Amino acid sequence: ALAAALAGKVPVDDGTVIMLTGGNADPAAYAATIAGTA
Repeated sequence: ALAAALAGKVPVDDGTVIMLTGGNADPAAYAATIAGTA
């Protein structure tokens, strides 16, 4: 996702979030980000 955004291959606006993790994202933080409450 990050590479595509930086390359201009996907639309990015003020509401765009890219969550870059090593696979150990806190499930509650991930859910809050997706829900827009983070």
